[in-house]
Amino acid sequence: MDNKVSPFDGILVPGRYGREADADDMDTLSISHRICAGLVQVTAWPKTMPAVKSSVEKITKLTLSDGDNSPDNDDYVVMPIGPGRHLIEAHKPGAVKLFQKKIIPAKGAVTNLDHGRVVIRIAGSKAVWVLAKGIAIDFSLEAFPVQTSRNTSHHDIGLTIRRVDENTFDLFIFTSLARSFWHWLDIAASETGYEIVQ
Repeated sequence: MDNKVSPFDGILVPGRYGREADADDMDTLSISHRICAGLVQVTAWPKTMPAVKSSVEKITKLTLSDGDNSPDNDDYVVMPIGPGRHLIEAHKPGAVKLFQKKIIPAKGAVTNLDHGRVVIRIAGSKAVWVLAKGIAIDFSLEAFPVQTSRNTSHHDIGLTIRRVDENTFDLFIFTSLARSFWHWLDIAASETGYEIVQ
């Protein structure tokens, strides 16, 4: 049995932290985290990009664009992370074996990242304000539309960020660096106050 342990166990405890908010300001920022049921990176070779893209679309039942669009459904989220490369979150276990079965090595590579990433979700009207303190990308809706993703970093900590809606972001963080990132996020969010939710 695969027992996944979060690097945030015992650290991200539900409750209200940072600045005491006014009663009408309590929903300005919420933070939660999750361990992915399944997370894979699918990489195509230069000549096999169309074939691998087609295979990913058949498995996920999602239509992929050539840009930074990051579609989702009840089973999958697909995030482009480079030419011919996608980070795919599955909401049910078993994704790695399915992709390995459907995408043969001659067409591309499938890498199991189940234990390699943890996800922090930050949501609320202050989410952009907090993230922009330490992540140097343009968070405007024109530059970073809903259901798109960005590869970036906070100092030397690599991140894949997906915009779920206008004020909600999923941050895919290397598990080994997750606590270091949280140390910064806690300080950055404390100025406005935040709530950790399950």
